[in-house]
Amino acid sequence: MVTVKDIMSSHLIYGDENSTVFDIIELMARNNVGCVVIMRSGVVKGIVTERDVVRSIYKERFNILDQKAQNIMSSPVVTTEEDQTPMLAAYIMRDKNIKKLIVMDDLDVKGIITQTDIVRNMDKVLHPCG
Repeated sequence: MVTVKDIMSSHLIYGDENSTVFDIIELMARNNVGCVVIMRSGVVKGIVTERDVVRSIYKERFNILDQKAQNIMSSPVVTTEEDQTPMLAAYIMRDKNIKKLIVMDDLDVKGIITQTDIVRNMDKVLHPCG
């Protein structure tokens, strides 16, 4: 059986809730990622996605670059576990209207799974035996 662990990315970029939105955008651009996981004292506090940035620009209608990440991050984060099926992860994403899930093992961050990961691996997800 294919699990979330089999298709997730373990490469995450982390930021601080007191970082500016500009700093978070810079992290995304420099690392070619669509989100930054916001941590405090080793605990996940939220996630800032490209979607969060765009929504904030639209909603606030002013320069948000000096705002703190904590002001625009999605929190609490929606998570899944490594041993869950990608289909369950897809269901959670659809139900919560999100595109990314943080993968956890108890309190430890293990990675991230996205809608794109699931689609790219659809052959494995639908036909796990070959």
